[in-house]
Amino acid sequence: MEYTPYTHHTAKLLYSLADLEPKTLATMHGSSFYGNCSQALKDLNVVMKEIWGNGS
Repeated sequence: MEYTPYTHHTAKLLYSLADLEPKTLATMHGSSFYGNCSQALKDLNVVMKEIWGNGS
């Protein structure tokens, strides 16, 4: 299940999205999240880094 890459660009991308302060996060084929989306994106970075690598 390692189809999601974590590279040295991933954190920068997720943090730049968090800076937009979205109100809702939604996937194409899943649930939506309404709440502190900026923090959710930052937390996603932590989880992705733990699961898929150290960004190198």
